[in-house]
Amino acid sequence: MQPVPLALVSYSAQILVVVCVAALASALCRLSSPAVRLAYWRGIGALCILLPLLARASAELPQVSIAFGTSALTGVAGEPASPVLTTLGTSVLWIWAAGALTRSGWLVIGAVRLRRLRRRSVAATLDADIGSLRAALAPRADFRWSPALTQPVTFGVRRPVILLPRALPDLSADARYAVACHELLHVARRDWIWIVVEEQVRALFWFHPGVWWLIDMIILLSGEFRDSDGRKIQDWAPSDFAQANHLSQEQVAQLQRDVERLQHELMDVHERIDFHERLLQQGRQ
Repeated sequence: MQPVPLALVSYSAQILVVVCVAALASALCRLSSPAVRLAYWRGIGALCILLPLLARASAELPQVSIAFGTSALTGVAGEPASPVLTTLGTSVLWIWAAGALTRSGWLVIGAVRLRRLRRRSVAATLDADIGSLRAALAPRADFRWSPALTQPVTFGVRRPVILLPRALPDLSADARYAVACHELLHVARRDWIWIVVEEQVRALFWFHPGVWWLIDMIILLSGEFRDSDGRKIQDWAPSDFAQANHLSQEQVAQLQRDVERLQHELMDVHERIDFHERLLQQGRQ
């Protein structure tokens, strides 16, 4: 196999090992703080990206890599590489490039659609307490109405925009405040930068389940961390907090049922983890 496809396969395997080991360590350590867990998994993501640089900085790894590549290409007797391996390596590169370009094209289409939504939106005037919250958290954020949306959308770095659905005024004052707080925290924490980076990495590693799982975990923990900050700003009622993400009473009720179901499933998972930990401790004894 050619050196570049071989390096891609090796790099992908290393990422999978790192993610699996990190997940096992996280399960054993049981980090409770959302901020700590988010920093942990973002650190694991950075480690995965920097693996090639770490290998190059090592004094021994390049020698092993060169010897391995020579053996794979020439064989023991110095024979040329098999045409099948050469064709396979070329096919791997073309498949990877096609998937990465397709995913990147999808991101470009999404960016164009966001720009179109922004152009078709109009300036929004909200409650005075929301204006005070905006001044405190994200003064540069611009609230705008968008008739094409059913849920709030926040994007942008230099000129952040929060697009709000027209159904927002139908909510209670506390629910409107919860929605605004949730979206302003996106801007204050510069989540858009993280979203762009995460989606670019996902585009490059579109084929890698470990990378997709890692990014989904980071997104989940980022939302949990952001929502915990929101609760510190205001003591939201559960229904108001749910309406910060879903704007109909039916969806709120369904969300509450889903939360209760997930809580029961999470308790079952913790019980299974405790059981396996006890088995491990008994085995060590």
